[in-house]
Amino acid sequence: MLGWMKKNYGSPLRLLGIALLLSACGGGSDDSGNTNTATPARGQLQSASRLASFTRAELDFSAGDVALSQQQQQLLQYGVTLYKLVYVTQDQNGALVNASGLLVLPDRNPQLAGPLLSFQHGTIYHDAKAPSNDLTPSAPPLLFASLGYITLAPDYLGYGSSRGAPHPYLQKTPSAMVVIDLLRAAQTWLDNQGIRRNGQLFLTGYSQGGYVTMAAQQALEALNTADLQVTAAVPAAGPYDVGATLNALLALRASGTAAQRSLADTLAAALMGQVIPEDSDISFDNSIFSSYISHGAGGVAAQNVHDWKALAPVRLFHGRDDETVPFINGTHARDAMQARSSADVQLIECEAEPADHAQCIVPYALYTLDYLGGLAQGL
Repeated sequence: MLGWMKKNYGSPLRLLGIALLLSACGGGSDDSGNTNTATPARGQLQSASRLASFTRAELDFSAGDVALSQQQQQLLQYGVTLYKLVYVTQDQNGALVNASGLLVLPDRNPQLAGPLLSFQHGTIYHDAKAPSNDLTPSAPPLLFASLGYITLAPDYLGYGSSRGAPHPYLQKTPSAMVVIDLLRAAQTWLDNQGIRRNGQLFLTGYSQGGYVTMAAQQALEALNTADLQVTAAVPAAGPYDVGATLNALLALRASGTAAQRSLADTLAAALMGQVIPEDSDISFDNSIFSSYISHGAGGVAAQNVHDWKALAPVRLFHGRDDETVPFINGTHARDAMQARSSADVQLIECEAEPADHAQCIVPYALYTLDYLGGLAQGL
């Protein structure tokens, strides 16, 4: 199932054997939205444009490496309508900037209150693949919406409306802000349209999307605002413990100080442009790696998202054979979060054979649909 996830994701550092990464038809008319001209604030909606609509019959999740079975296709309930939201957030330097994301509505009675779901994508190297640009009838956010979730998918900084700005890869604060501020902007738009929600909020994503999901949940729970309470999250195969991830990946390739220093030099040179595909139109802020090279795991400790007390349930999904984002991320997060008396944190092991990064994408998707479906109300 869900070949779109396998097809739309990649891992640039895998080209060095030191990888961390993985990763939605229509014109745009403004039908919501006023573009705000006042002094902007984080989470402020700048504009909203309708992008496209697909009937239930037009949605097609059978394409790709793994086909959605006919029985699974019957789970789809609704057609969907897609919107691009432009909103204000804060970049890694503290400046207010415009960012964009996708909002997908299930085509159902707007007076029936439904749950919100935010899907965080993995790493992509072309702006055309950002959620508000790559709007094929098999894109992941559309699947969730077709099941009844009011679905959001941030483009991230450096994509969509903020294309050209450096993407703050594995930087905790801007990763969380881009999700939270999209949620705020979406609430404004949904309220203006009279679309009701039931108060549930789900978060999920794979690889870098798992990291962003964890960062967003931690920040949302710290904010503790009544209208943005996380119901449950499924972060999957993410590099939550950034320093331990880089240590483990280096250990796979080298041993001894001299060898590690040589490999670090190679990594630093590659990050100057040789790692990213030559035709990539995305600029990556790779300061996380230069900090690691200079100061080791301690230099990136501020970006870790594995060691905190979660109030809402967390299901960490990961495969033991993952060499792209090592399995230790799942165990480190589970152990650290349970030690802090988190309410309900469990590590769900992928049962694919081999249980590696790519092979566990489909099991992750199936598990997420099943787990969240058992919690969601009003679908």
